[in-house]
Amino acid sequence: MKVNTYFAWLAIILGCYYWHYGQPYLARAWAYPHTHDRLIARAAGDQDVSPALIHAIILQESKYQEDAQSGRGALGLMQLMPDTAHWIGEKLDMEDLTDDHLSHPETNIRLGSWYIGYLLKEYHGNEILALAAYNAGHGHVDQWMEDKGWGYDFNDPSAIPFPETRNYVEHVLDYERKYEELYGNHP
Repeated sequence: MKVNTYFAWLAIILGCYYWHYGQPYLARAWAYPHTHDRLIARAAGDQDVSPALIHAIILQESKYQEDAQSGRGALGLMQLMPDTAHWIGEKLDMEDLTDDHLSHPETNIRLGSWYIGYLLKEYHGNEILALAAYNAGHGHVDQWMEDKGWGYDFNDPSAIPFPETRNYVEHVLDYERKYEELYGNHP
Protein backbone atom coordinates (compact mmCIF):
# COMPACT_ATOMS: atom_id res chain seq x y z
CA MET A 1 0.00 0.00 0.00
CA LYS A 2 2.86 2.39 0.82
CA VAL A 3 4.46 1.77 -2.58
CA ASN A 4 1.22 2.67 -4.38
CA THR A 5 0.92 5.89 -2.36
CA TYR A 6 4.53 6.76 -3.19
CA PHE A 7 3.94 6.24 -6.93
CA ALA A 8 0.68 8.19 -6.79
CA TRP A 9 2.46 11.19 -5.23
CA LEU A 10 5.32 10.87 -7.68
CA ALA A 11 2.86 10.84 -10.57
CA ILE A 12 1.16 13.95 -9.20
CA ILE A 13 4.47 15.78 -8.78
CA LEU A 14 5.69 14.80 -12.25
CA GLY A 15 2.33 15.74 -13.74
CA CYS A 16 2.47 19.18 -12.11
CA TYR A 17 6.05 19.64 -13.27
CA TYR A 18 5.10 18.69 -16.83
CA TRP A 19 2.03 20.92 -16.80
CA HIS A 20 4.04 23.91 -15.59
CA TYR A 21 7.32 23.42 -17.49
CA GLY A 22 6.83 20.71 -20.09
CA GLN A 23 3.81 22.07 -21.90
CA PRO A 24 5.32 25.46 -22.78
CA TYR A 25 8.56 23.78 -23.83
CA LEU A 26 6.74 21.35 -26.13
CA ALA A 27 4.56 24.15 -27.47
CA ARG A 28 7.63 26.28 -28.20
CA ALA A 29 9.58 23.43 -29.73
CA TRP A 30 6.87 21.84 -31.87
CA ALA A 31 3.52 23.58 -32.08
CA TYR A 32 4.67 27.21 -32.21
CA PRO A 33 8.14 27.38 -33.74
CA HIS A 34 10.06 30.60 -33.46
CA THR A 35 12.52 30.38 -36.33
CA HIS A 36 13.85 33.33 -38.30
CA ASP A 37 13.58 35.45 -35.14
CA ARG A 38 16.06 38.12 -36.20
CA LEU A 39 14.60 38.46 -39.68
CA ILE A 40 11.10 38.74 -38.28
CA ALA A 41 12.10 41.17 -35.53
CA ARG A 42 13.84 43.45 -38.02
CA ALA A 43 11.08 43.33 -40.65
CA ALA A 44 8.31 43.72 -38.05
CA GLY A 45 10.17 46.61 -36.41
CA ASP A 46 10.67 48.35 -39.77
CA GLN A 47 6.89 48.22 -40.32
CA ASP A 48 5.80 48.79 -36.71
CA VAL A 49 4.08 45.39 -36.73
CA SER A 50 3.98 42.85 -33.92
CA PRO A 51 6.57 40.07 -34.40
CA ALA A 52 3.98 37.71 -32.88
CA LEU A 53 1.61 38.62 -35.73
CA ILE A 54 4.28 37.84 -38.34
CA HIS A 55 5.01 34.49 -36.69
CA ALA A 56 1.28 33.73 -36.59
CA ILE A 57 0.84 34.53 -40.28
CA ILE A 58 3.83 32.35 -41.20
CA LEU A 59 2.52 29.47 -39.09
CA GLN A 60 -0.91 29.67 -40.72
CA GLU A 61 0.34 30.29 -44.24
CA SER A 62 3.24 27.85 -44.62
CA LYS A 63 4.01 26.14 -41.30
CA TYR A 64 7.51 27.64 -41.75
CA GLN A 65 8.16 25.82 -45.03
CA GLU A 66 10.41 28.20 -46.94
CA ASP A 67 9.66 26.67 -50.34
CA ALA A 68 5.89 26.44 -49.80
CA GLN A 69 3.73 27.01 -52.86
CA SER A 70 -0.05 27.10 -52.80
CA GLY A 71 -2.30 25.71 -55.50
CA ARG A 72 -3.09 29.30 -56.44
CA GLY A 73 0.59 30.18 -56.83
CA ALA A 74 1.38 31.94 -53.54
CA LEU A 75 5.03 31.50 -52.60
CA GLY A 76 7.28 31.26 -49.56
CA LEU A 77 6.88 31.55 -45.83
CA MET A 78 4.23 34.28 -45.95
CA GLN A 79 2.60 32.89 -49.11
CA LEU A 80 2.79 35.96 -51.29
CA MET A 81 1.20 36.03 -54.71
CA PRO A 82 3.91 36.95 -57.24
CA ASP A 83 1.96 39.97 -58.59
CA THR A 84 1.49 41.32 -55.08
CA ALA A 85 5.14 40.65 -54.21
CA HIS A 86 6.33 42.51 -57.31
CA TRP A 87 4.06 45.46 -56.50
CA ILE A 88 5.52 45.53 -52.98
CA GLY A 89 9.02 45.20 -54.45
CA GLU A 90 8.39 48.33 -56.55
CA LYS A 91 7.32 50.20 -53.40
CA LEU A 92 10.54 49.06 -51.68
CA ASP A 93 12.76 49.84 -54.71
CA MET A 94 13.69 46.18 -55.16
CA GLU A 95 14.26 46.38 -58.92
CA ASP A 96 15.88 42.95 -59.30
CA LEU A 97 13.11 41.00 -57.52
CA THR A 98 12.19 37.71 -59.20
CA ASP A 99 9.76 34.96 -58.26
CA ASP A 100 12.74 32.85 -57.20
CA HIS A 101 13.54 35.41 -54.50
CA LEU A 102 10.17 34.76 -52.87
CA SER A 103 11.45 31.46 -51.46
CA HIS A 104 14.28 33.25 -49.61
CA PRO A 105 13.16 33.87 -46.02
CA GLU A 106 14.72 37.33 -45.77
CA THR A 107 12.99 38.59 -48.92
CA ASN A 108 9.67 36.88 -48.22
CA ILE A 109 9.48 38.08 -44.62
CA ARG A 110 10.46 41.62 -45.60
CA LEU A 111 7.80 41.79 -48.33
CA GLY A 112 5.09 40.07 -46.26
CA SER A 113 5.77 42.26 -43.23
CA TRP A 114 5.59 45.37 -45.38
CA TYR A 115 2.29 44.17 -46.83
CA ILE A 116 0.60 43.40 -43.49
CA GLY A 117 1.90 46.76 -42.20
CA TYR A 118 0.40 48.46 -45.25
CA LEU A 119 -2.93 46.69 -44.70
CA LEU A 120 -2.94 47.62 -41.02
CA LYS A 121 -2.52 51.28 -42.00
CA GLU A 122 -5.23 50.95 -44.68
CA TYR A 123 -7.65 49.55 -42.11
CA HIS A 124 -6.71 51.95 -39.28
CA GLY A 125 -4.94 49.31 -37.18
CA ASN A 126 -7.80 46.79 -37.34
CA GLU A 127 -6.09 43.38 -37.39
CA ILE A 128 -9.27 41.51 -38.35
CA LEU A 129 -9.81 43.59 -41.49
CA ALA A 130 -6.10 43.61 -42.36
CA LEU A 131 -5.84 39.83 -42.02
CA ALA A 132 -9.02 39.33 -44.03
CA ALA A 133 -7.50 41.52 -46.76
CA TYR A 134 -4.21 39.60 -46.57
CA ASN A 135 -6.15 36.40 -47.23
CA ALA A 136 -9.03 37.41 -49.51
CA GLY A 137 -7.75 40.67 -50.98
CA HIS A 138 -8.58 44.19 -49.97
CA GLY A 139 -11.16 44.51 -52.75
CA HIS A 140 -13.33 41.91 -51.02
CA VAL A 141 -12.87 43.52 -47.61
CA ASP A 142 -13.70 46.98 -48.96
CA GLN A 143 -16.84 45.55 -50.54
CA TRP A 144 -17.87 43.82 -47.31
CA MET A 145 -17.34 47.03 -45.39
CA GLU A 146 -19.56 48.88 -47.85
CA ASP A 147 -22.26 46.20 -48.19
CA LYS A 148 -22.47 45.30 -44.51
CA GLY A 149 -21.81 48.73 -43.02
CA TRP A 150 -18.65 47.68 -41.23
CA GLY A 151 -16.49 50.43 -39.85
CA TYR A 152 -12.85 50.39 -38.86
CA ASP A 153 -14.02 49.28 -35.42
CA PHE A 154 -15.26 45.96 -36.85
CA ASN A 155 -14.47 43.17 -34.34
CA ASP A 156 -16.46 40.06 -35.29
CA PRO A 157 -14.46 37.62 -37.42
CA SER A 158 -17.43 35.23 -37.40
CA ALA A 159 -19.28 37.74 -39.64
CA ILE A 160 -16.73 37.39 -42.47
CA PRO A 161 -18.72 35.90 -45.37
CA PHE A 162 -15.94 33.72 -46.86
CA PRO A 163 -15.52 30.61 -44.65
CA GLU A 164 -11.88 30.20 -45.67
CA THR A 165 -11.09 33.81 -44.76
CA ARG A 166 -13.11 33.63 -41.54
CA ASN A 167 -11.16 30.53 -40.45
CA TYR A 168 -7.89 32.11 -41.55
CA VAL A 169 -8.45 35.24 -39.47
CA GLU A 170 -9.58 33.29 -36.40
CA HIS A 171 -6.56 30.97 -36.61
CA VAL A 172 -4.04 33.77 -37.06
CA LEU A 173 -5.49 35.72 -34.14
CA ASP A 174 -5.36 32.59 -31.95
CA TYR A 175 -1.78 31.89 -33.04
CA GLU A 176 -0.78 35.50 -32.36
CA ARG A 177 -2.15 35.26 -28.81
CA LYS A 178 -0.29 31.99 -28.29
CA TYR A 179 2.98 33.45 -29.60
CA GLU A 180 2.60 36.43 -27.27
CA GLU A 181 1.89 34.09 -24.36
CA LEU A 182 4.88 31.85 -25.10
CA TYR A 183 7.45 34.40 -26.23
CA GLY A 184 6.15 37.86 -25.49
CA ASN A 185 5.97 40.30 -28.37
CA HIS A 186 9.66 40.19 -29.17
CA PRO A 187 12.22 37.63 -30.32
